Amino acid sequence: ALESTSDELITRLMMHKDSGNFDFDLETIRKLDSIFKRADLVKFAKMNQQSGQAEVDRKTIEEIINETHEAVPEPTEEELLENQEYLERLRKRRKRRKWTLAISGIVAAVVLAGIIYGSLTGFDNLKDKILGNDLRELSEGRWIKSEYGNPAVILETPVVLIRTEAPVTNASKSEVSAKDFFTYGKMNSPLYIMVSTSQFKQKQDIALDTALDSVLDDLEQSGAKNLIVKRDDFETEKGIKGLKAYGEFNVQVSDKKVLKEKSTYELLLFAQQNGLQEVLIVYQNDGKYAEEIKKRIEASIELEISEKDGQ
Repeated sequence: ALESTSDELITRLMMHKDSGNFDFDLETIRKLDSIFKRADLVKFAKMNQQSGQAEVDRKTIEEIINETHEAVPEPTEEELLENQEYLERLRKRRKRRKWTLAISGIVAAVVLAGIIYGSLTGFDNLKDKILGNDLRELSEGRWIKSEYGNPAVILETPVVLIRTEAPVTNASKSEVSAKDFFTYGKMNSPLYIMVSTSQFKQKQDIALDTALDSVLDDLEQSGAKNLIVKRDDFETEKGIKGLKAYGEFNVQVSDKKVLKEKSTYELLLFAQQNGLQEVLIVYQNDGKYAEEIKKRIEASIELEISEKDGQ
C-alpha cells in the first residue's frame, strides 16, 4: 500500500510539472522516486542499504527541498489581493462572532433578570412593564372628578369625557327636549365610557324598567349585538336609587362584520328632575384592570338633586 502511495505522489508531481503549476526538474522527480523506493525496500523488504547511502539520500532531499522552493512560483499581485480580502473577511467574521456572543450574553442577562423580577413581582406585572398595558395605565394614573350634563352626573374617570353629538333615537325625537352626551373611546375600544342626561318635554313619572328597555334598544342600534341582559337594583353611596343592567355583547363594526370577542358592559340608569341619567361602561375583559376601573367609576357616582327630589 505504501509503494502505491509513493507512486501516486510521483504521478501527482509529474501532473503538476506537465500542467505548468510547478517548474520541477525531471531529474529531481526521478531522484525523489528512487529515494522513496529504497526507503520502502528497507522498511518492508528488510533490504540492507549500502554504506553511506542514507547520508547521500539525506543530502539529495535537502537539494530537492531547495529546488522546490525555487519551483514554487511567487504569488501574483492578484493572489496577494485575494488573500488580503480573505483575511479581511475572516477578521470581520470573527468580529461579528464576538458581537454575537456579547449580544447573546446581554440578552441572556436581561432574560435572567426578567425571570427573577417576574418571580418576585408576578409575570403579569413583568409583561405589563415590557409590553405596556393601556388599561393598567388608566387604572393607576391620575383620575379626574367632573360633572356632566343637566341634571348633572358627577363621577371620577381616568380621563375627561368629551361632549359628542348624541345619537338620534325615536324617543329623543318625540319626547326629549334636551340631551347631553359625553364619551371616552369607542364601543370596540378596550374601554368605553358614556354619560348621558336627557330632559323630557312634558313632566312625567319615569318608570326605570320601561326606560331601561328603551335604552337597551338604543344600545343595540348603536352596534351591541347578541346582547345578554341581567338586571339588578343599584344605589349610590349617598343613597340615590337606580337600576343596573349588565352582561355581554358582540360589537358590530360594519354592516357585515361583528367582532367575535365579547365585550362586557354595565349600564346604570337614574330618573329625577323630569329627566333621565345614564352611565355606560363597556370594556374588553382583561381579567383585572378594566374591572377595577368599572368599580371605581361606580363608587364615585353622585347625582345633582333638585329640592323637590331631595325632600
